Amino acid sequence: MPGAAQDQPPVSGQRGAGRLPPVGQACLGQEEVQGGQGLKHRLDSPRLPADESGEPDQDPPDLPLLGLLLIAVDVAYNALLVGTASYGTQDTIVLITGLFLMAHRFVPARFAAERDFLFVFLLVLNLILTAPILLFRLANLDFNRSVDAYSWALLAPETSATLNLFGVRSWVAGCDAFRGLVAVDCASVGAAPGLSFTTSSGSPVVLFITTACSGIYSFGIFTSAFAAYVCTDYNRLNRRVGAFLVLGILASYVANILRMVAIALVGYYSATPGDTLQNMLTAHSNFGWIIFLAWISLFWLLIFRFLKPATGKEEAPKPTAKPRGTRCVLCGDVLTVAIPGTRCACGRFYHEPCLAAAGACPACNAPYRKADGTEAPA
Repeated sequence: MPGAAQDQPPVSGQRGAGRLPPVGQACLGQEEVQGGQGLKHRLDSPRLPADESGEPDQDPPDLPLLGLLLIAVDVAYNALLVGTASYGTQDTIVLITGLFLMAHRFVPARFAAERDFLFVFLLVLNLILTAPILLFRLANLDFNRSVDAYSWALLAPETSATLNLFGVRSWVAGCDAFRGLVAVDCASVGAAPGLSFTTSSGSPVVLFITTACSGIYSFGIFTSAFAAYVCTDYNRLNRRVGAFLVLGILASYVANILRMVAIALVGYYSATPGDTLQNMLTAHSNFGWIIFLAWISLFWLLIFRFLKPATGKEEAPKPTAKPRGTRCVLCGDVLTVAIPGTRCACGRFYHEPCLAAAGACPACNAPYRKADGTEAPA
């Protein structure tokens, strides 16, 4: 249930005059029509300066109403359609988004950058994690159904292939295929793919990769944070930004595969069946956030190193140091041995070609005379 009303950036220079925040114009390229003319807010347009008074911006009245509506819809969805009062990860995201929209107008303008970052972050996070699963459940009219297509297509087969490279023979199948191999409650795992292998001690093990364990949340967090950073701090889309986005998505995917492989290897090298279960549970609880923090920290270090944030102002050229020395009154350049110079009786210095071209000293009107004392023609 993603959704976020947006307040437009003021076109006239006053904050709060429109309906979309500055980040909306930067990322969405919104086009307004005012006075019969279309005003195109492009990605590379500078952001408007924040009000230094620190007073909160004026939001449209429907922004907090939309936040309240999101919360009410989510509560009704769980109570009437899901039939339970327990709230999952997607519910938490929607509720936080609703609360943020309600509090949006109370954020002081000096925190506009942080506010805009959260606005885009929550919007994209809902588009990635909440909207697809909601549409999938509506299409199947099953509001408790888990979405396991990602695990079947892009996680379980790749994890199995990587384990095979490490010498651990593994294969992927549905829950029904393992009924005679291990004790498992297929109702609890649904249609999630199972990854089966035999440990070094000879014990059969099956890992079921459900939606909650698929790593899709780390991917959503990364993509949302990157989008928010580009929209609020960088304000431009170019090849370098696109390359970093692709790199981040690939790194998130590879890190997720390595997480699953590491969990399976811990179970494979456990000595006894009891150790296998306990060690895999410990690895499952810790490897995810350790690997996630490791690669995301390295990624953002590269971002801050190679992507320069936009300041909203054109950088002024650095002043170049001017050579020191006596200057020609007419052209302003320093007198050097390369060009003959002369001094007028009034004390002014000139390049001889400059004074000859002028015909007379502009300060005292004394005519220019050649080295032999003759007056040069004007």
